[in-house]
Amino acid sequence: MTNEEIIIRIRSGATDQEYKHYIAMLVKQNHGIIADAANKLKLYAEYDDLYQEGCIALMDAVSRYEPESGTFCGYAAKCIYLHDLRYLKQSGLIRLPVHMTT
Repeated sequence: MTNEEIIIRIRSGATDQEYKHYIAMLVKQNHGIIADAANKLKLYAEYDDLYQEGCIALMDAVSRYEPESGTFCGYAAKCIYLHDLRYLKQSGLIRLPVHMTT
């Protein structure tokens, strides 16, 4: 099942159980996109935190996606990366080099 088909099923009124199943399918199918965005920014925050934020961004992308705007993968990649950047900005986390911590 393609990403677009899953989104159509979610929007057609999926039950809570079906919604969880479809979201899990989307995360599994788009793991590479989420991981790629997290890898690009892992110098600035923990990889696991960025991956989690990417999953949240993917769910947000499902609700905002318009089929006329292109493929879901392209739209989701942009949303995930921007969400991760927003997370970094809001976290206020500044990483210091090891030699500066003592």
